[in-house]
Amino acid sequence: MGFIPWIVVGLIAGWLACQVMKGGGYGVLMDIILGILGGVLGGWVFGLLGIWPGDSILGAIIVSFVGAIILVAITRLLKRAWLHFLKPRLVESYGPSSSHLTTVSSSFV
Repeated sequence: MGFIPWIVVGLIAGWLACQVMKGGGYGVLMDIILGILGGVLGGWVFGLLGIWPGDSILGAIIVSFVGAIILVAITRLLKRAWLHFLKPRLVESYGPSSSHLTTVSSSFV
């Protein structure tokens, strides 16, 4: 499969994963990235299980979709950990007016 079909598969898989996981998507670019990385992760997971849905576009979408769901779940867990565990400790350490904290927190939230 060429570069353009992988972009299309990534977009479809990433968008579907964000819709299934509720809470909306991350935007077109992030949906594409999640879908493509999900394809890699899904291919690895399916390979470990000895399952492969075929060499069609539909099979690639299924594999990417499963991997993207796993990635969306991981990113949401990391975001929740950041908001509830790490960010409050940074505020305690640096204080609320620290410019370092503003830079770090704005890149993760």
